[in-house]
Amino acid sequence: MFSKILFAVDGSSDSKKAAKTVAELAGALGSEVLVFHLREMLAVTGGPVDVNVNEDDADVASDIAAILVERGVTATSLRRREYYRRTPVEIVVQAHEFEADLIVMGSHGLSGLPGILLGSVTTKVLHLSDLPVLVV
Repeated sequence: MFSKILFAVDGSSDSKKAAKTVAELAGALGSEVLVFHLREMLAVTGGPVDVNVNEDDADVASDIAAILVERGVTATSLRRREYYRRTPVEIVVQAHEFEADLIVMGSHGLSGLPGILLGSVTTKVLHLSDLPVLVV
């Protein structure tokens, strides 16, 4: 049913907790998982500036992919950079490029006050995606 799963992560505790669900689901279904992390940048004079609030999340996708592999799941990681506020669109685009059958995301991320005011990335993906989205 879900042979390919795109697991969008942001370094938050909720996306790390969702890894357990992804491992169980992918393990039961024999699914391949792409752990996808997108770092946002602002376009400013002199070049783009990274706007992620957590500098320790640089390898979050590969770290989570390694955990999935340890649990017997076929998993790879991809980390990209994109301009600020394009994250929901890029998650859906990457899911299609990976030919995913399902997108999995944590229910809360690192969006903070801007997320409350503008709407969370998860909510926007739910509205944009023509693929099923599992929110953990």
